[in-house]
Amino acid sequence: MDWQTLRKNIKEGNLARLYLFYGEEWYLREHSISQLKEAVLSGGMEEFNFSQFSGDVAFEDLQEAVDSYPVMQEKKLVLVRDYDPFKANEATREKYTALIRDLPETCVLVFSFGEKWKPDKRVKLYTLFSKVGEVVEFQHAKQNELTAWIKRRFATDGHSISTELCEYLVFQCGSLMGALIPEIEKISAYAKNTEILKTDIDSVISPCLETVVFDLTRAIVAKNYAKSIEMTETLDAMKESPIMVAALIAKQMRQLYAAGLVLQQHDSVRELMTVLKLNSDYIAKGILQSARGASVTWLRHSLLLCEEADRKLKFGEGFNVIRELIARLAESGARL
Repeated sequence: MDWQTLRKNIKEGNLARLYLFYGEEWYLREHSISQLKEAVLSGGMEEFNFSQFSGDVAFEDLQEAVDSYPVMQEKKLVLVRDYDPFKANEATREKYTALIRDLPETCVLVFSFGEKWKPDKRVKLYTLFSKVGEVVEFQHAKQNELTAWIKRRFATDGHSISTELCEYLVFQCGSLMGALIPEIEKISAYAKNTEILKTDIDSVISPCLETVVFDLTRAIVAKNYAKSIEMTETLDAMKESPIMVAALIAKQMRQLYAAGLVLQQHDSVRELMTVLKLNSDYIAKGILQSARGASVTWLRHSLLLCEEADRKLKFGEGFNVIRELIARLAESGARL
């Protein structure tokens, strides 16, 4: 089930007895839990009808919370955070199997996990979860969904923003709603006019690491090596992970190489979006624009240099590997 269907079902009062929530978009996950609380606990008496567990859970306590009757309303809500029953020993998994198979109609049981957690779909208990309840992975929203959401957030603060600037904001700060909320709040507080301007955004936002590395890579492709080194020194001073920076440079180079191949055929934004599985044509246009300044031969060779840098980073050396990578990219760029 996707989160839009979940939201619709909650609104209509069509609640499952069991939910499994996980995924990168923590804002949507927490918002959905809040919606469930409002739906299940609409009659009040939260102190009797809502139980929450976190981390290591004593099964007997959870069993008692699930089996106890709600007070003065039809259902109660039991929330379990960051406890993975799929990794428990066999005896404990058998207990959870019995619990899930016999969930009372008077209980809504939710298991919720953080951004990096993934379910082990090989175990029988997960199969049972997916049969009895609803498994919801909260993924990044699509660009059109994000745009509509961003406009609503700004409207709440008395501002309006164009679709183009919504896409620019997502490019600068990433597509996670949880990361966008504080940036929207800063922009709203800073903006002097009702209509949000690009200067309002640029004045207060904190660009995400991927955007900074995109600009660094764009400087490399444009043969502005002084700027790329300057940006590398800034990232080093900020204590960013050199392994992450190298991985993002490699990712950008792969995207640019794909764009170079597309440019040889059709110069199609839509085709590049399909190849790279991008949701935003704004990002695709930026990648294509950068790729026009580089030969496909050099872009292909840059991928080999990125692989070498990745191997060297496994043995330490930190940002010196990044500096060497930029130097080698510059040298090969002059030849290819």
